[in-house]
Amino acid sequence: MTASSDIDIKQLEGFIPFDYLTPACINDLTTKFRSHELDKGKILFKRGGEDPECHFLIRGNIDLADENFDISKVCANTDDNYLALDNSSQIHRSSAITTTPCLIYSINRDYLDLVTTWSQLAEGLEEQENESDDEETLDWMDALLRSPLFAQIPAANIQKLLIRFQEKEVSIGEVIIKENQHGDDFYVIKEGRAIITQGEGHKERTVAAIQTGDCF
Repeated sequence: MTASSDIDIKQLEGFIPFDYLTPACINDLTTKFRSHELDKGKILFKRGGEDPECHFLIRGNIDLADENFDISKVCANTDDNYLALDNSSQIHRSSAITTTPCLIYSINRDYLDLVTTWSQLAEGLEEQENESDDEETLDWMDALLRSPLFAQIPAANIQKLLIRFQEKEVSIGEVIIKENQHGDDFYVIKEGRAIITQGEGHKERTVAAIQTGDCF
């Protein structure tokens, strides 16, 4: 994985979806990028090939050739270069050939989709909170103790349970537990937000957003 210092955040901010993400969110993403250079005349990807990554052209020029061999030219330093290259699906509809030496930033497609979805949901939750001026910030322990789950636990056992909690910091986009994975741990969100998804790849969908005090 590329060191985050190798990724120019300012360059990323010119692309969708990074143009609306917070600087902190983009900074977290930089450690997930792969920065690589290609000489002139190299193939970045082929038409019909399955590709788990999104590719952003940072420097240089690339030709995209479709099934009819029609060429679309992409130049890094133009206003038209604001999307990942041929990124409509994981199966490329065009081949990408460099026409000059190029610098490419690449990132896992599913991970990027997850982070952007999380960011959109988080923004929506913040707007809801801002509309409720008389509501104080939710304290995670108060929320936990008010949950139906804890209402079933005898009061004498709650303190014993709470002292067994172990704090763990996680990064944006990090998977805590996967669907159908056996787990013995109980999680409570002390601070922050998360999303719950079902399915994998293109079948993955977001089913809920959870925040401070929620447990799973």
